[in-house]
Amino acid sequence: ESSLQIWGKWSAKPLQPVHRFVAWPRLRIAQHTGRMPEGYASAGTTLLTEESFKSLENGGSRQDANYQDCISFQEWNDQTITEINRLPMHVPLYSLSDEGEAMKRRIEEEPEDHENWIKITPQNPEEGRKWKFYWTGTPEEAPEIAGPEGFLGASDFGEIRVPSCWEREEYGQAIYTNFQYPFKVNPPIIPSGMNHVGSYQVTVTVPTAWASRRVFLLFEGVSSAFYCWIAGKFVGYSQDSRLPAEFDITEHVRDQLGENLELSVRVLRFCDGSYLEDQDMWWLSGIHRDVILYSKPEELYIANYNVATTYLSPASDGPERQAELEVSVKLGGSHSDWPEDAEVVATLKGPHRLLPGQASAVPPEDTPTVLKEEPLTVYETSECFDARLQTVVPKALAWSAEEPWLYTLVLSLRRGGRCSDCEVSRVGLRTARTKDGQFLVNDVPVEIRGVNRHEHDDDTGQTLPLPS
Repeated sequence: ESSLQIWGKWSAKPLQPVHRFVAWPRLRIAQHTGRMPEGYASAGTTLLTEESFKSLENGGSRQDANYQDCISFQEWNDQTITEINRLPMHVPLYSLSDEGEAMKRRIEEEPEDHENWIKITPQNPEEGRKWKFYWTGTPEEAPEIAGPEGFLGASDFGEIRVPSCWEREEYGQAIYTNFQYPFKVNPPIIPSGMNHVGSYQVTVTVPTAWASRRVFLLFEGVSSAFYCWIAGKFVGYSQDSRLPAEFDITEHVRDQLGENLELSVRVLRFCDGSYLEDQDMWWLSGIHRDVILYSKPEELYIANYNVATTYLSPASDGPERQAELEVSVKLGGSHSDWPEDAEVVATLKGPHRLLPGQASAVPPEDTPTVLKEEPLTVYETSECFDARLQTVVPKALAWSAEEPWLYTLVLSLRRGGRCSDCEVSRVGLRTARTKDGQFLVNDVPVEIRGVNRHEHDDDTGQTLPLPS
């Protein structure tokens, strides 16, 4: 028997009856591990209301209980928790449905809306889309979720441009530090008295055309930690100011397609991760990059991929060299068996270049096709399926900083001969390794000289316009 903290009190209760709940995403019911600092939720401790706990104890599902009761909302003070329900990181995905469209996609520029992709924030941060916004000086003062309508009192909130840094929108004050932390050092604790909170809310509508698709909510950058809800239902938590955070919200919206839903986001200025993010910089807060809704086929879709140059013939062979390329694709979906009508194919065009003055490296019409609809070999995995292709690129032009030759790769998942999911990427054929203390690119010694740009604009802070 172990002591569990339930309904805010200590009670002796065996762990066995609650084992079935641990399978929930990031649901934590754990032993008390000792005395913690005042105001700090111990790692692993979950507080449940009596009603929610009884629902679960009787075999109820997550939907039968208030899932929000399973979150301490002190995760930002716990270095063992960096996310709740956040999906694994992956390459940028565009969720296209047409291979010809993918080959012409101007991916170096801001992605445009299409049938499977909706940007909740605008392309130009100087314009911004107005979201409801309420600023508080501490987490304790932040408004609570009242139900499907989102935050309590949201109708009386002010407005803010998103994406933006709220200090550049006249909320709070920007802080500049070099070698000192902007808060009292007591890791992992962040002093509550200076941890400002921004409560954001906006109305979103998931298209009815996405009824048979998985729906994802993507935050491309939030400083420094945040919680989010859809129509009052808890979605997840994430921290890391410079990485995207993505959540599968299919079950949250499946019965409300085509309806106006409130997306609510609580952003904290600092979290335990701020101890690692501290640098010689301006401290700014908020949703500073775009927020996106996109969808993928529910049964089977491209979830991630990787492209690697495994071999490049010596430079002595001349400018045209032989390269060996490996393409790995991770597939997601609900299928337990590989469908007979499904295949993953790769098309590679190149070489071509992004020339000075050009905004995108879309390959010209006369660009040679190196691979045309080359099938990948599919392997079953514990999660779903992987697909892999190893191939040779003859007469390859290698990528380097001086000669940035590119190829365009289109990966297509086909069902019954028709494209159901498609992704595109620029690929540079090059190798990188160290030998005898030297860093080699394409087996040529390279000296790296860089500047610390620090993702900062003098007007918009950490929200960068495309030209900048």
